[in-house]
Amino acid sequence: MIQQEKCGIHIYIAVYFLLLFKVGFYFIEQSNMITAPLYFALLLYIAIRYYKGLVRTEKTVVFVALSLFVLMNMTNLVCGLPAINEFINTIINIITALLFVFIIPKNKFIKAFCDIIFWIGIASIIAWVAMTFIPQIFRFFPSLVNTSNRVGYFCGLTIVSDFRGASAQRTQGLFWEPGAYQSLVVVAMLLEKYYYSPPKKLLRIIINSIAVFLSFSTTGYIALILVWMILLSKDEKHFHAIRTGLLVLLVGYLYLTFGTNLSGQLWYTLSFKIEGMLNYKTATNYSITARAGSVIEPLKLFLSNPILGIGENGYRQVAETVGLATCTPVNYICKYGLLFAGMNFYGFYKFIRTKDMRLPELLFVIGTLLVTFFSETFFMNPILLVFMFYGYKREVIVERHVIEGANSYEYKRQSIRI
Repeated sequence: MIQQEKCGIHIYIAVYFLLLFKVGFYFIEQSNMITAPLYFALLLYIAIRYYKGLVRTEKTVVFVALSLFVLMNMTNLVCGLPAINEFINTIINIITALLFVFIIPKNKFIKAFCDIIFWIGIASIIAWVAMTFIPQIFRFFPSLVNTSNRVGYFCGLTIVSDFRGASAQRTQGLFWEPGAYQSLVVVAMLLEKYYYSPPKKLLRIIINSIAVFLSFSTTGYIALILVWMILLSKDEKHFHAIRTGLLVLLVGYLYLTFGTNLSGQLWYTLSFKIEGMLNYKTATNYSITARAGSVIEPLKLFLSNPILGIGENGYRQVAETVGLATCTPVNYICKYGLLFAGMNFYGFYKFIRTKDMRLPELLFVIGTLLVTFFSETFFMNPILLVFMFYGYKREVIVERHVIEGANSYEYKRQSIRI
């Protein structure tokens, strides 16, 4: 369990830009002459910062990865073929994740990730209040327009879109939509349960929970309840307030669902989305039923070739049929088959499982993660690949021993699972 791990500002900057460029609203769609060199410069700085602490094999991997990163980005900028660019972007994502894993120690990455998600939560809640009551203030912030013509105001630690036309304002963090935000908040809350014990832990749980609640994400609500059940599975200090809050939430949900006539965003989140999933129909672009189709249709094609999967063409066919292909766990299984999915899932499993985690608890955590990524497109996203590669990585511990009678040192390297 990480307690007060020191984490330099450069690591926070690296993780922030990883989230912004690879999961961020508008930025995830951009790889241009500004973002690509900026991101490479950041990775290069981090590599130089930690280069001396790497062993020879790690230095070789980092050098090759940085070279490939430059080559792939240059090819991506000059190539105009979408199919090739999609493949190149996948390679870039893998290289990016490998660089983070080989350069930044796991504990430092987890601490930076959790802290940034917490700060994003605070900023998102403040921005939600501002957009609800004083929206005119956002004219002072830079505006970004994504490929869906949705406007987002860039506020540093959060990006704010005006969702009021859909009945209620929603938090989305820095990310492409509220559903993507809830996924990363849930991951951070689980990391703080098992890997990182931050100061003021109860405050962080409350802030993260409020941020997910204000996202009005149905998947986020389900995942948040599952996370709270995990948090309450052991009798820990300060969790009496959360038990009370969970009871209030349950009573409130039952009252809102069965005791009142819901309207607006709450009705859409708590009732209508579930009804739409149950009334799934093929070949519709409506987001609710399309997300159900993103599970059903790939699995139908997958049965024809379960070992190698449906491939890029099959994946594109699913997207054209249902309008979306957003279920991350299903995409890992269906797109490239069971062998590819097995290698990835085993890395995630090795990362998730801790020494003191009981089997029922492990299965519950895995189930929670499957739920939170159920309706989002994180397939081969570097933020997930980082955790997968950390699962496989074996850290090299360098012990320095003074050689008696000489002004030199010998080094003993021991490879251990982290």
